[in-house]
Amino acid sequence: MKYIVGNFKMNGDSSMINNWLENFESLSRNKIIVAPPMSHLYKGKDFPKEISLAAQNVSQHSSGPYTGQVSVKMLEDLGVKYCILGHSERRSFANESDEEVFKKFCILKESLITPIICVGEPLDTRKNGKHTDFIANQIEKYKHLSDSIIFAYEPIWAIGSGMVPDKKDIFEELSFELSEILNDNHINAEIYGREKTPFSIWRKVQKKRVSLE
Repeated sequence: MKYIVGNFKMNGDSSMINNWLENFESLSRNKIIVAPPMSHLYKGKDFPKEISLAAQNVSQHSSGPYTGQVSVKMLEDLGVKYCILGHSERRSFANESDEEVFKKFCILKESLITPIICVGEPLDTRKNGKHTDFIANQIEKYKHLSDSIIFAYEPIWAIGSGMVPDKKDIFEELSFELSEILNDNHINAEIYGREKTPFSIWRKVQKKRVSLE
């Protein structure tokens, strides 16, 4: 089974989401996950059974004086099942660090919400041939864990650059290298690559092989 994750980012309103739900149709056998904007997570109650609700972010704190933040408990109350962590846009615009992403991961692991950890390298890093080391640093804190972890690879270097990642870039070269990094540390990991489609598709890499069906 593969995971198909639709991230709405900061797009849409009630009317758009209602229209999307009315026109949703799927015969897929894969896990379909949709992450609407935080203000519209309540729409999850209207999702068909084929769709799992995801949040685009969560606070690293369980409660307290953190204006504008949303806690794990609040997400659980809304029926959220998955949460995207460390998206490239949050790392860039909100200066989210690997340490902060890991803290959010830890607080989610104490809940019933499954983390989806985004990793990926910028264009300069890829051009310099340091992309594997860059991502290895992003996942360093997870190596000692025995959990089954979902990592989502974002080809940040391809966004706005005119460069299109091909099968070798994502599914053969980088995913294989990351599998080696994680497996060498005996982690039971699940790694996904990302393709640009109307909804971001995360394809599963298991046992150092890529499933492209």
